[in-house]
Parts: sequence; structure tokens; C-alpha cells
Amino acid sequence: MINLLGKKIPIPPGYEAHLEGCEKVNVGLRPQAIHICPPSPGKIRGSVFLREALGLEDEVLIQVENEMKVVVVTQTGQDFGEGSEVSLEFDLEDLYIFNCESDQTLCCGIEGN
Repeated sequence: MINLLGKKIPIPPGYEAHLEGCEKVNVGLRPQAIHICPPSPGKIRGSVFLREALGLEDEVLIQVENEMKVVVVTQTGQDFGEGSEVSLEFDLEDLYIFNCESDQTLCCGIEGN
């Protein structure tokens, strides 16, 4: 099980070998792989801290638990302005899992969940 910003993500069978011997891992997602949606139960929740228009895209800073901030890149014009309560969605196939001690990539994407 991986705890990502308060959300528990089960590891499907076949991926345990990638994480064997790791008590802690770092998890990464590209900002373009995260999607903002209305608040919903069971998803990572936060609030829009800052939104910066970059032309065709907006860079959005979402404040989640423990004052941590997550960068999301979205299409320009989404209706979630600063202060909006939101949830974050992503596909498990977009997760990168790294060994905390060596920074070695353990897994690029999780399928079958």
C-alpha cells in the first residue's frame, strides 16, 4: 500500500517485487498528468492556492494536507479559481515510484488497479 497525500493506493499483484525491501518510497507525477475536478469523497482534496495563466495552459498550485503544495498544469479557462475547493485525479499508469535512499526508479506506472 502506498500513501500518497492521504490517499491509500493498493499495489496490484505483480508489483510487490518492485517494492521489495522498501519501507518508504517517493512517488512522482508529472504536473500534466494530474487533473482538477470538483471535490469528491475518496480523492485527494485541496484548494487552489494560485493560478497562473501561461497562454495555452495554466499552472495551478493546489494546497493539500500538511500545507504541501502540488503543481498541476491544465488547459486555460478551467473554472477553478483561487480559493476553490477541488479534488485531484490521476491515472495509476502515470505514477513514478522511486527508492527513497538511492533515488533509483522502482516502477513507472501501475496497471490493473
